[in-house]
Amino acid sequence: MNEVYYVYQLDGSCYYDCYDYEDEYGYSLISNPNYSDNTYIYAPGYPVAIAQQTAITAQLFQTKRKGACVYPSSETTYGMGFTNAYWPYLGLYLQDLNGGTFTGRYVTEFTSTASDECWRSDNSFSQLTSLSDRGVWYVGSIVGIDSSGTTASYLYSRANSYGYDNLGFYLSSGSQRLGEYVNNMRPTGNACSVTATQTMYMYCTGYTGAGQYYTSGSTIGDIIAATATAASLTTTRSSVTNVRNYP
Repeated sequence: MNEVYYVYQLDGSCYYDCYDYEDEYGYSLISNPNYSDNTYIYAPGYPVAIAQQTAITAQLFQTKRKGACVYPSSETTYGMGFTNAYWPYLGLYLQDLNGGTFTGRYVTEFTSTASDECWRSDNSFSQLTSLSDRGVWYVGSIVGIDSSGTTASYLYSRANSYGYDNLGFYLSSGSQRLGEYVNNMRPTGNACSVTATQTMYMYCTGYTGAGQYYTSGSTIGDIIAATATAASLTTTRSSVTNVRNYP
């Protein structure tokens, strides 16, 4: 709906008891468009149309508001090595978002059931069937894990990016599990893997509620290769790898 407004240049003022007005174009519901030619109010001449913004109905406003939440077309992943000596088998990944400006928004992940080929029935840990709790990241900052292994600490800002996404074996229990998996592989000289798929989700505002998935089905996980004399851990996110020798 487009509304056009008309304005007269005022000449003089209308006094407190003035009740004269004019409807030059007959847009009112009263049949007679002209009620006065009082020149105290209206200067001679024709009214001139002035530019106005498009009027927005409530329905159109909701559509426009919803459309304002744009989402990434894709993301670019970078392998950033591994964490410090406290948790040496946790791979770090940093992501740049493509297709817009997203700094200040939040993203989170959803993962599928894990496939654990490395487990053996005599291991002291149960077989992995899922990955750890999903992460939530603030776009525009990179955070890491402090020496306690329990608290995320701010590292630096990076516009339109988020991280780190940590993949691998975390905490002392994770290191013990990795050690058992390496021992499982040594007699065969083969490799095994723990994998899942990852889907990324961006919130429209805040870090709960409405949003949209913007990637789907990317492989994440760990590959463990071991022989009698050597072993390695490869972490993978969207075909980008970090490799570390074990131990």
